[in-house]
Amino acid sequence: MISVRNLSKTYSATSSSAAFRAVDQVSFDVADGEFFTLVGPSGCGKTTTLRCIAGLEKPDAGSITLGSTVVLSDRLYVSADRRDVGMVFQSYAVWPHMTVYDNAAFPLTVGRTKLRPPEVKERVMRTLALVGLEGVAERKPTQLSGGQQQRLSLARALVHQPKCLLFDEPLSNLDAKLRERMRAELRSIQRALGFTALYVTHDQIEALSLSDGIAVMHQGRIIQQGSPREIYFSPANRRIAEFIGASNLVSGTIIAGDTGTDDVAVRTGLGDLRCSGTGHRAAAGEEVFVSLRPEDVRFTDAFTSEVNTFMATVETVTFGGASTELHVRAGESGVPMRLQVSSRRIVAEGDTVMLGIRCQDCRILPADMDAAWPPPRIEES
Repeated sequence: MISVRNLSKTYSATSSSAAFRAVDQVSFDVADGEFFTLVGPSGCGKTTTLRCIAGLEKPDAGSITLGSTVVLSDRLYVSADRRDVGMVFQSYAVWPHMTVYDNAAFPLTVGRTKLRPPEVKERVMRTLALVGLEGVAERKPTQLSGGQQQRLSLARALVHQPKCLLFDEPLSNLDAKLRERMRAELRSIQRALGFTALYVTHDQIEALSLSDGIAVMHQGRIIQQGSPREIYFSPANRRIAEFIGASNLVSGTIIAGDTGTDDVAVRTGLGDLRCSGTGHRAAAGEEVFVSLRPEDVRFTDAFTSEVNTFMATVETVTFGGASTELHVRAGESGVPMRLQVSSRRIVAEGDTVMLGIRCQDCRILPADMDAAWPPPRIEES
């Protein structure tokens, strides 16, 4: 549905700043009906990429195809009003002087999608009902909550029935509880209608919970693409392991790999860790990092299979309801680590505990922050 190839965009130098390459040779595909997310820190180029696809920015190079229609190439540029896309903005972008109904109806009363009044009413009321706003059609946006305003923004984008919708961090202005509810509602609406969605966010939870596919961006480039499970459990490098979810990165040196298996032994400050299913054949003596997810490090009595074990001293205990976060010093070297355990487990600061992690949950990553090798396969629990 959306095909982007070698997209590049540079902002010219000004009196106060040098020229800036916001998007650098970005390529990806979004399948018909897929919910695809561009995720990354502020300034990584994700919003510029989205605006190029919408036609709100003109790239320096590259091509964009929407469905079977080429909207950007080295010889062609289709303006934003002629691209069959809808866009939902972070700021809602609703008109305060219009009613909810008039805001939603506006795209149907102008341009090529202009419809007769009875058709407008039928489609607007159907769309407002879809997003849960059928009872507030005569209100002004200032009389709505933040969540309702965001639903109105979504309704206005949906009403002319575009083939794909573009989302520019639409939930970032909502409080935590409302953001969680809106995520579920948005995903439910997308699945019900089957439209193609391209979503931009810096929030890793949004990316993981909403998406069929994810592309992680950094400094204008895509540094890894895959499913949410692949991105989370098989990060290509340290930068992705730290950005997507929390990770304990423990430095170490490869001791040896087991002949004929994927097992690799790594000497670390926690002791010698055996890492299996890593997908990387490292040479003895190579310096690496081992990624240990906080939720995978548990008390040894929680395991029934072979695990790596090490002693730790609890430094802080933070109760979080369903889980408790512990900060510990582990191994003979006192490696600082963070872990999440069930809040049913009573642990006090100063306690000495025995911890473990399964061999298949230890992920070896290159020592270089941005270097990558083929990611490890995902082992099922």
